[in-house]
Amino acid sequence: MAIALAQSVSAGAPGADSTTTGSLTTTASGSTFLIAAHWQGGSTPPTISDSKSNTYTLIGSVRQVDNNGSFLSHIGLWYIENGTGGSSHTFTGAKSGGYTSVYAAEVTGGLTSGILDQNTGAALDASSPVTSGTITTTQAAELLIGFVGTFHAGSGPAYTANNSFTIAQQITDATNYWTGCLVSRVVASTGTYETDVSVTNLTQGAAIIASFKEDGGGGGGQPITKRLGGIPNMPRTIRRGYY
Repeated sequence: MAIALAQSVSAGAPGADSTTTGSLTTTASGSTFLIAAHWQGGSTPPTISDSKSNTYTLIGSVRQVDNNGSFLSHIGLWYIENGTGGSSHTFTGAKSGGYTSVYAAEVTGGLTSGILDQNTGAALDASSPVTSGTITTTQAAELLIGFVGTFHAGSGPAYTANNSFTIAQQITDATNYWTGCLVSRVVASTGTYETDVSVTNLTQGAAIIASFKEDGGGGGGQPITKRLGGIPNMPRTIRRGYY
């Protein structure tokens, strides 16, 4: 199975300490789940969780979106590989006074162990496009995930994903929520890649990129040859699998 961002969901909760997304029906096992968050109140991140009791790991470090003393919002990206899924799967970010916006996604077709390849990010970007800095992938078939969080002193943003990325989820109501967008791209060759999103009405922003390895499914290698003798009408050589 080719690696893919299979489905995604997002949610904001104005004035709330905890934000939970709507539910997805996810694969029972074998998928990687991602949660991106944008919150206010400094660099201490929200508690990230889901309704399937998966334990999430922060990718890299959190990135500061704005230096307005009233907000000091930040973003982060978390993952769990080979997570537990199922029906009514929801995703939560909780921080007192954080007013967290949450973006979640299911990745299918990836490695169930060691899926994360490269990651980086950039903070306090005051001009459009908002970019993450570059990564160089180490495997040909990978899924690139980018997350951009933005701050707007006036009206909210319109986002345009560049570099052949596609927007999976976005929150653009700057009056009620911490805004941002989750973007993705599947690549078939190793190379240097970057999250790059054009943003209207931008005051400041930050961006993250991470790459995830496809499960090759055991292809390649040299065929194993097994010789059989003494069995009537049986071919002398058969091929079974790879090593």
